[in-house]
Amino acid sequence: MRKITFLFLILASVISASSSAQKISARKSIAVRELDAKAKEAVDNIRFFDETGKKLIIASASVTPTEMGVQILVELQATNGNTTWTYDFRPQDISTITEVEVPSKSPVGQLKIQLKNKLCHKVSVFKKQVDDIFAEDIYFNFLQVDKKNAEQVRAALYKLREIYIAEENEPLQATTTAMKKYKDFWFSGKGTSKTYYLTNAYASGCSLYLFYNLQEINTSGEKKEYYLTIVPLDQIDEVNLDRAKSKPNCILMGAAKKGFSTYQQSGDKYTLTKPVESLPMFLDVTPEGSYDPSGDVMDRFRTLVRNCDGKKLKL
Repeated sequence: MRKITFLFLILASVISASSSAQKISARKSIAVRELDAKAKEAVDNIRFFDETGKKLIIASASVTPTEMGVQILVELQATNGNTTWTYDFRPQDISTITEVEVPSKSPVGQLKIQLKNKLCHKVSVFKKQVDDIFAEDIYFNFLQVDKKNAEQVRAALYKLREIYIAEENEPLQATTTAMKKYKDFWFSGKGTSKTYYLTNAYASGCSLYLFYNLQEINTSGEKKEYYLTIVPLDQIDEVNLDRAKSKPNCILMGAAKKGFSTYQQSGDKYTLTKPVESLPMFLDVTPEGSYDPSGDVMDRFRTLVRNCDGKKLKL
């Protein structure tokens, strides 16, 4: 019963911690405002790209808290139009921060922030063209004419990371801890055989971020792809289990109407692709002895969904 007991303890601890309205702490708020002020110093200033003279104007910039963690926004003004970049990420994932080489005459410099995973949601918008990806690098513009600025911004970012690590209390973190990584989960249905293999799982607010491999076999052939799927709990409309079509027994989370937003690995990034209607919970609920844990696990998970303002799932 060790596996089942551990699983229940994980889910039970999450139930008491879940909340649909996570408030940002005073320390986080102060750290975010400090970086927001640094970002805004660069507004209306020019950033040179290289010695040829190619340059842009920083039209607007901000740093704000989000459910995922923090968002860095910068709007770049060029002769052919403006491009807006947003970087949404978890500060606790910051790995290294390095200064980007730009011409010394450039009033604005850049820092490259790298994450220990590819969990930065990067969106660029130029006119009607939208580029929506997940990657591991972020760029922060700062006023380079102040020689102390690069180190001050770097220190503020590392401080932000330490605060988010110290105060980490994600409602769904325990759920991701319980998920089985590096284990095959097989499902069959509609003439298709699918084998999922979870490589990483993260939680932010009331959303799960699941990295996995999927090997699919059907009458058209066989393919293996690598994906990131975002599962906001308030989008789940069903949880179910078909023992005859899963091995080991695993509960499926469904969002049939719009599906869960999914990104497919393309080189060193994940690019937006077709949403998926369902995804395994990556929890092994195979009966142990005479006891079947699946009903209790689904009931407890429904409570998690309810605590995250999920109204589509019947409780």
